[in-house]
Amino acid sequence: AKKKKYSNRKNVEAEFRKVESYWAERMGKYRCQTPSAEVNSMVNIWNQLQCHTTFNWSRSASFNEAGGRDGMGYRDSHQDTLGVVHAIPALVKKKLVDLLKGQHSFGAAMHGIQPLEWKQGKHNIHSHIFSDDHLWMLLSVPAYLKETGDMAFLRVKVPFADKGTATVYDHLKKALDFSWSKRGPRGFLLGLAADWNDCLNLRGKGESMFSTFLFLHGLNELITLARRLKKSADVKKYDKIRSTLKSAIDKRAWDGDWFLRGYLDSGKKLGGKKSEQSKIFINSQTWAVIAGAAGRDKLEKAMDSLNEHLATEHGIVINHPAYTEHDPEVGAVTCFPGGLKENGGIFCHANTWTVVAEGLLGRGDRAFELYRSFLPAAKNDTADVYTMEPYVYSQFITGKAHPNFGRARNSWLTGTASWGFVSISQYILGVRADYDGLIVSPAIPSSWDGYEVTRQYRGATYQIKVSNPSHVSSGLASLTVDGKKLLGNRIPIAKAGRTVVVNAVLGLASS
Repeated sequence: AKKKKYSNRKNVEAEFRKVESYWAERMGKYRCQTPSAEVNSMVNIWNQLQCHTTFNWSRSASFNEAGGRDGMGYRDSHQDTLGVVHAIPALVKKKLVDLLKGQHSFGAAMHGIQPLEWKQGKHNIHSHIFSDDHLWMLLSVPAYLKETGDMAFLRVKVPFADKGTATVYDHLKKALDFSWSKRGPRGFLLGLAADWNDCLNLRGKGESMFSTFLFLHGLNELITLARRLKKSADVKKYDKIRSTLKSAIDKRAWDGDWFLRGYLDSGKKLGGKKSEQSKIFINSQTWAVIAGAAGRDKLEKAMDSLNEHLATEHGIVINHPAYTEHDPEVGAVTCFPGGLKENGGIFCHANTWTVVAEGLLGRGDRAFELYRSFLPAAKNDTADVYTMEPYVYSQFITGKAHPNFGRARNSWLTGTASWGFVSISQYILGVRADYDGLIVSPAIPSSWDGYEVTRQYRGATYQIKVSNPSHVSSGLASLTVDGKKLLGNRIPIAKAGRTVVVNAVLGLASS
């Protein structure tokens, strides 16, 4: 029947129009026009297409990598929502409910879920608990709330994987409370089965600075929510936890020029100057900035150290130097050849966080340099080295310790997609949703004269023109919305259906 139907050209053309409409609906909510043709191509087409692909498929199908996973990866799928929430918030809301069902009543989450097979109590509680999985909801849920203003979502009741039901807000609290109950001897989060880097062994008393910084970021988000909801007891409770944690970070996380990656079960430092073999890791530096874990001087120094030791023309390696000898206490990362995957490879997912961090610091020239270093669209002139598609992100690029330096592998289904879009759209072009409007906080190359972003937000269309007459990287001299000059960098929420004209000028703020 279908063969007969599509033998008719009109039916083929009708189906093609449906496909066009599908992608126009998903990719038309955010558009940009910048001096970079590579940025325009990636942001307006290819990066958004990949974001929707990862949202639809998680990591359950790949032509490149045969892994042991099926269903939806828990940490992966929460992060995948970040790249599409501006376009399909209703579908993101449904996905978040499915993911929250994968959280146990004691706060931790399953590492992978099967949303088509949910039956409460069917899944056994196991000891293979990851220290970061449950914490990603502290990013995905606030991102949905900031995009939509749907604060009623926090009151929706969602069952746990094992037993009981709680509101979305209480799910978030459970995640934080579980992590706070799993601390090591120095006050940092235990690594448990693994943190984001599954190949590092932080079991036993091993502590993860990545998960600790991710937890701190989650605390910041929940405290903000609790204040808005006038939950003073929660504000007091989590603010006290934050103070305790930041005190521990001040005393035991800094290694002189950068942040440690953590502590091993034996008490040895991981990712410090006196560590055996590898001395510095990427995630500790970036997430310290994202979480606001220290003063600006330390954060800038950490990112300067990252740039000095980890940055290359093909992207930022995950650690340096690469391990050359197997170390069972450090784990499987020491089994890979130097420059491959987690052992000195350029893990593109983690590269996006360097862009976010430099964007938050307002250092636009470096943010853009790092963004472009692993950008597929910038690899056309070195395609014989890069080898993968020049329009979608790959999981990793071979690092400087390997003979095939610059070769990409495992394209399409990677968390790089969502975070790549977040990094360029929200932290370089600097237009991001907040609870009370759109924030305009660019961190662009100082050589740019300006750029334009057209973005839909809560039913209104915002036409944002950013001018850079002083050729700086960040800082607003003025912000005008529909002809009215405003203080600060926040565009107020407009009524649905309206078109809002915004003009922002970079430079020193006028008095």
